[in-house]
Amino acid sequence: MSRMNKVRACFFGIVELILCAVLLFTPDMGYEIIDGVFFDGYRIVIIVLSLTLILAGIRSIIYYFVMAIHMVGGKTILYTGTVLFDLGVFTATMANLPRIYIMLYLLLWYVITGTVDILGALESMRMGASSWKLKLFQGLFNMVIVILGIAFLRSQNTVIYIYALGLVQSGLIRIISAFRRTAIVYIA
Repeated sequence: MSRMNKVRACFFGIVELILCAVLLFTPDMGYEIIDGVFFDGYRIVIIVLSLTLILAGIRSIIYYFVMAIHMVGGKTILYTGTVLFDLGVFTATMANLPRIYIMLYLLLWYVITGTVDILGALESMRMGASSWKLKLFQGLFNMVIVILGIAFLRSQNTVIYIYALGLVQSGLIRIISAFRRTAIVYIA
């Protein structure tokens, strides 16, 4: 990881932790930003989640046309970008739905990412990589978030707290990854 990538990872990790603090300390308090439009913790979760997915999708699509179009398996990046963009637009439309739907959507997301992380950690462990412990922790933490979300499914602010827990985990993992030593493989 280059120095600029480390600084970027630390910056985004700190931004995620600050956003988590804002969500945890003001879950139900509404902020009137524009005349008559109130933003509470739930709407902030929707906005951040949809913007994150849309920007990740646009980034993958741009990467496909700039670089991956000439790579083996490059179309997978295009498909991933398209799906992420669509999920971001879909998430943005969920602002007026009951909170239970976004909660189930968020829990499904954590189940998928947790499963992928756990399977990736097991594969890394079999290959002898040293980063499997952090990946396994990340996957197990996602599964704990899912269990807590199911246990408190009927609570009004569960969506906000579950998303804030995910932000804490993501922010800390970004910061830890920025300060980890990376191995450089030389091919002779």
